[in-house]
Amino acid sequence: LEYVIELCVRGKMKISNPADLSPTAVALGLLNKEHLLSRFYMYHSRGFASVKPHNTEFFRECHTNGGCKSPDGFREIFVNVQGEGVSIEYKEDVALRNRWSKWFEESFPVPSRFEGS
Repeated sequence: LEYVIELCVRGKMKISNPADLSPTAVALGLLNKEHLLSRFYMYHSRGFASVKPHNTEFFRECHTNGGCKSPDGFREIFVNVQGEGVSIEYKEDVALRNRWSKWFEESFPVPSRFEGS
């Protein structure tokens, strides 16, 4: 990340605010630029569309403030859920928070290593 910020400071990369860069995106971008990835997937790449052998969708993005109000029917391997009732940077919605909390607790009853024991 320091290398990329240096490139921004020198004007070799056109990024308005280097502090906003995602380290993951930077690393993948640099690996792709140096041809060190076997295949480069963009955020919503159709390359993620189906994962064999179950032909399951790999990724879904769910914004509660954009109409995604329920986890019913999720079959994807990874789902990014954000918005009202879920994310702290959005306004609180008690009904949505309860709906999503119940789903998270039932779907993932064992806390991750990041949530403590």
